Amino acid sequence: MKLFTLASILLLSFHVQASWLKFGHVTPFTESEYKIEINASISKINKTSVNFHLTNLPKNKDVFLIQTKEHRPSYEQKFREEIWDEYIEENRRTKMNTGYEKNQSNPIILNVKLKPVSVDKYGIKVYSIDIDKEKMKTSYIYIDYPKSVRDGGYYYSIDLKEYISSL
Repeated sequence: MKLFTLASILLLSFHVQASWLKFGHVTPFTESEYKIEINASISKINKTSVNFHLTNLPKNKDVFLIQTKEHRPSYEQKFREEIWDEYIEENRRTKMNTGYEKNQSNPIILNVKLKPVSVDKYGIKVYSIDIDKEKMKTSYIYIDYPKSVRDGGYYYSIDLKEYISSL
């Protein structure tokens, strides 16, 4: 009986741990759901670009600007294989078994880790980018841990194309 109870607890804790891992597709309509604040405005200097000011982002996560050849639907905006070295290596080794393939028809054109422009008194990082409106159609701000973590949590893609119509 004790062995059964221990096995049940271990299996249950594994399931609970896995349930914390969720993907968030951030748009102007879902910002409040994910508690991410994005202020987008037309650049004063260059009328064809947009300035994004990001605040209230999760701590200990990195922020990337990613651009693809063509716009990807939300279910293809999980860019972990582009930023996690160990994830890439693990999937290369098991490629034959998992069917993992990079999206060759819609490759990554740009993958840049962003640095915060400031950190407020509570330790919250503030990011700001200025991007051409035309490039917004195939660009994403991707937020994730820099490598695999055991406690999961949210990882996000901010779909910049969704912000064009709100400007």
